[in-house]
Amino acid sequence: MKPLSFQKFKEIYKEIEEKDKHKIFYYSLFDISSFIFIEKMSRLGRELSEIDRKINEEIPKLFLKRGIKRTDKLAFVRRNVYSDRLCRFLIAIELKKKGVECSISEEGDIEVNKSIVEIKRIVAGAQLSKYVEEIVKKYEGSNKNLVLLLIFPQIGEEDVERISKLTEIYYVIEKFLSFKIERVKVICQYITREELENYNLSNLIERIVKVIKELEKI
Repeated sequence: MKPLSFQKFKEIYKEIEEKDKHKIFYYSLFDISSFIFIEKMSRLGRELSEIDRKINEEIPKLFLKRGIKRTDKLAFVRRNVYSDRLCRFLIAIELKKKGVECSISEEGDIEVNKSIVEIKRIVAGAQLSKYVEEIVKKYEGSNKNLVLLLIFPQIGEEDVERISKLTEIYYVIEKFLSFKIERVKVICQYITREELENYNLSNLIERIVKVIKELEKI
């Protein structure tokens, strides 16, 4: 099964009910490869396993026809959710709805005129140094503005306000990157399982639009 194309995604997305769009975005924020750093039998490990089960159950229902084999469903999730393709598509199409002309590059980057939107989905901090190294290697010397999204999906029954405040620690990355990349802005966004004000896709899009407009003026 081939990865989902942006054009095909747009066609399917038009038919999806509004109540399901936040759910899709929430589930698109998980990458199974990040789970290997977490003890499977720990409370966090069990919660992530349940999320993984839900992803494989819910996402194919919304994007695939009935009667698709289980192996094809798993392949669809692996190629589109775990790879962050679905997450990027969702953000790109919502930016377009806000009047921001953007495109998806061959590498999967969201490009807006003089800016690039890069996405990192953070479940645990174990890979943070690797993420930062990748960003520097990819964008050092670039003449593009970089908008780096660090997105933190809710896991279990976390205290929403407390965890949201804790994610602000990650803004230190912007300071570090500014020594390597000329124009960079970091957006830390916590996303809850159920759609809540300030912790949803709509709020994230508003923040991205604001930052892009600021950078494009420079």
